[in-house]
Amino acid sequence: MSSDLQDRYDAVRREMVEQYQRTAALENHGLLYTLFGWQFLAACLLAYYCLHVLDLQWRPLYFTIKVAQILLFVVTIRLVIGKRTGDRSPLELISKRLWIVYLLLCINIDFLNVVAGKPIATHLPALAVLTSFAFSFMTAMFSRRFMLAGNLMVPAGIFMAIYADYAQLIYGVAWLVILQGLGLWFWLDRKRWMDKSERADHSAAPQNFNRRSESAPAT
Repeated sequence: MSSDLQDRYDAVRREMVEQYQRTAALENHGLLYTLFGWQFLAACLLAYYCLHVLDLQWRPLYFTIKVAQILLFVVTIRLVIGKRTGDRSPLELISKRLWIVYLLLCINIDFLNVVAGKPIATHLPALAVLTSFAFSFMTAMFSRRFMLAGNLMVPAGIFMAIYADYAQLIYGVAWLVILQGLGLWFWLDRKRWMDKSERADHSAAPQNFNRRSESAPAT
């Protein structure tokens, strides 16, 4: 690969990443990730309570909890982001496809756990590994800050395998820590992009006024 082609690729990729970060900041993804973290922990706590305290082995109950969690995620996105406007980064579509595939693979792992006749929550360490891979992809595509999220899921999966009775609690706490950290990052990034947006609006206002003055008919 020639240096000129590599430079152009780096420039285009940098522009797409900046556009993605700007959109995430202006759409308040910091609040979104923060809410996701607590919703994830609540779902894991509910599943743990039903399984280990009430000793409920009815699998459709846990499927219902997961479906309710996904629907709550969708409602939260609608409430926080609302109607999307403005230019979108091409990387945003890649991110959506990644997490849709991740969700489908999680469902597939759940299905395999049922077919194999394994106890409920036996598959959670596998979900931790899958989550670590998803964040590794995000690290390569978007930012190295996602590396911490992927690395955290590795020991979380190990602890879930060792302490199987507490796997749901460990999984929920790991997601809470990850999403709260990402939420804080997006929140701090939001202030930076909001300041840039305000400065851009202030600098554009005199230019728009001058253009209107020049185009106005003379009296």
